[in-house]
Amino acid sequence: MQIYYIDWHVLDFQAPVSFFDVTPVGRILNRFSSDVFSVDDTLPFILNIFLAQSFSLLGVIVVCCYGLPYIVLLIAPLTVIYYFIQVTYFNVVLLLPSQSTTQRRFLVINLFIYLALKALKLSLYSTMS
Repeated sequence: MQIYYIDWHVLDFQAPVSFFDVTPVGRILNRFSSDVFSVDDTLPFILNIFLAQSFSLLGVIVVCCYGLPYIVLLIAPLTVIYYFIQVTYFNVVLLLPSQSTTQRRFLVINLFIYLALKALKLSLYSTMS
């Protein structure tokens, strides 16, 4: 029985030579070219959206800082907090594909509970001092 769909992980460079002997070159080339086409087709639109949102955010921050100079005292700590949340979330997302769906649910719930408790602890320390 012939396999018509080539899994992306099979196309790793560590694949045995027999895979390349059995699989036609056109099928391998077609798989790579369709992936390259989908990236080339969607990348300009995604880049356009990213740049529009980035400059909109930058414009809002500049206007707010010009109108209310003391807001810089609020934006600086929020940026640091956002960075740490983003790093924590990214590390958890890297672990998710190796977990089952049941374990993922509890992992994400525990992440949000951890972040909420950490934020609550920070707010309690700031009100005590």
